[in-house]
Amino acid sequence: ALVDKAIVTVKGGTVDGLFGGGIAVDDTGSKITNASTVSNNIIINMNGGTINVANVDPITGIAHGVENGAPSLGSYVYQTAKLMSDEMGNVAILGGGMATGGQALAQADKVNILLDGGEVKGNIFAGGAATLGAKAEVKQSLVQVNGTKITGDIYGGGLSGSINNETFDDDYKTPSSTVKATTIALLKGELIGNAYLGGKTFADSAKVAVEEGEVDRK
Repeated sequence: ALVDKAIVTVKGGTVDGLFGGGIAVDDTGSKITNASTVSNNIIINMNGGTINVANVDPITGIAHGVENGAPSLGSYVYQTAKLMSDEMGNVAILGGGMATGGQALAQADKVNILLDGGEVKGNIFAGGAATLGAKAEVKQSLVQVNGTKITGDIYGGGLSGSINNETFDDDYKTPSSTVKATTIALLKGELIGNAYLGGKTFADSAKVAVEEGEVDRK
């Protein structure tokens, strides 16, 4: 799947989780990439309203799957949804895409998260999310806060791992989320939390990386 440009604008109302990129699920083989999603340019604009942590209860309530060995279809859904939840990533905004399953790939060239107003109640990740051996990659990302109130943390990178990561077969234990270059610009507004240039892992075998990063406080 290829998207040249995606723009999401929040001017009012309430949203439970906002995700910029696409979703890749690879359930056929763990050695090669059989599923991928590519977004060239992702822009998330917020100048009003409220973005809460993703509400995954409707998903995890009906999809579960196995918790060890080779993942089942339910495993891909459950493990990824749980990573977004308030029990783990506490994700309100995810700039990049999501990938799950051995060698699944979610790519984004450029992610801009522009927060000019409103309120975010949860964490912000400029990168993507990866579970069960998948890869999420972002080449360049920006999180610019210019009037929004944020109750949570800002991560220049992404997140990877899952609640049962270490009990699956080896090919599914090493998800990774990478951002090549990221900038966090804190211009105006309120951050009740911390700003991290890196990302966050939720399993010993999972990996996150940010190659270059800068925090701009003007």
